[in-house]
Amino acid sequence: MLDDNDILLQDFKGNTAFCFAAAAGNIEIVDIMLNRNPYLP
Repeated sequence: MLDDNDILLQDFKGNTAFCFAAAAGNIEIVDIMLNRNPYLP
């Protein structure tokens, strides 16, 4: 399980797991991530 700081990690282009979840249309994961940190970029 990721902790709250892991969720903010970025790849070399600045993308986060949140970016990839949103781009893939994975609404369930996006909702879970936003519930844990409503200030995700």
